[in-house]
Amino acid sequence: NLSSFSSIINKDLHKRLEGYSCIQPTPYTIHDFLEISQDRAKLYNLVRTEIPVRLSKLIINMPGYLPQEVKDQRTGQFVKDYFEMSFKELETFPQKIDHIDKSTEAKFLEVLTRVGI
Repeated sequence: NLSSFSSIINKDLHKRLEGYSCIQPTPYTIHDFLEISQDRAKLYNLVRTEIPVRLSKLIINMPGYLPQEVKDQRTGQFVKDYFEMSFKELETFPQKIDHIDKSTEAKFLEVLTRVGI
């Protein structure tokens, strides 16, 4: 159980993490992104859904990706915490919007930049 050993993922976030991990990521082409990017709200909604889907799979499967000696080191803990914090930050934004204001867009882009997207 992830929430039992995570200082970042609480029970509510754990439920959302599990929910996202059951969703298959949607494949997109460059053309798709260029088309979607014409509508900022559509782009926000796409990224707001797809990034947590991918992060959830990474967070849940991470214990199997790293050798035990790395998991036990500070570096391994840092990587785990980094992905969990990124997921937590993204979850503070609305799930779906019809219009994105400049303030929300700036904050969202700041988080995406910090997350490394």
